[in-house]
Amino acid sequence: MIKTGAILLALLAALPGAALADETDTSAPAFHLSSAGASSDWTGFYAGLQLGNTDADLVSASGATVGTDSAGSYGVHAGYLHDLGQWVVGAELAQDRVDLVYTIPLVGGATLPIAEEHGITRLKLKAGYDMGSVLAYGTVGIADMDLSGVQYRTGSVVGLGVAWKTTPNFITGLELLKHEFEGVRVGSTIQATTVNLRVSYKF
Repeated sequence: MIKTGAILLALLAALPGAALADETDTSAPAFHLSSAGASSDWTGFYAGLQLGNTDADLVSASGATVGTDSAGSYGVHAGYLHDLGQWVVGAELAQDRVDLVYTIPLVGGATLPIAEEHGITRLKLKAGYDMGSVLAYGTVGIADMDLSGVQYRTGSVVGLGVAWKTTPNFITGLELLKHEFEGVRVGSTIQATTVNLRVSYKF
């Protein structure tokens, strides 16, 4: 920090008409540098895109995994955050497109597709800790699954995330979400884990 300050002073002194306070005058500093941990206001609406991967298992009523699949996912999100100072709260609506096929094994090594999943829509509440330009948060909410061959299913979603304000208006982040949809195919449950890389614009 001392070397950086000295370099900045030298650059300022080189500017035409620049006037710096006397080096020996410690009571009147010529300029002020903001600390790296200065608070960043997260209040406002935002929207963006996400890209990731979803791993899912179809679990029977007895607890056995009878089908599994993994696929890339992508989607959009929009929400609102309110900065309370040390804490940040908000809500978000997001939708992912993902193509998953759940199959059950048959005799001879063949498989039988029993359901196809095409998307997940989430309505989430968020609460996090404000660390200036970084926000660490948890999220909980409801999720709706587009499952062809069965019907739409509403389940739960919980997760953790971290967001980094790279500029006053652009935010990048990483989010881990766990979903559970019950009552699929004679008491079976779908358990899905999604990891998303996110980019948002804060209005």
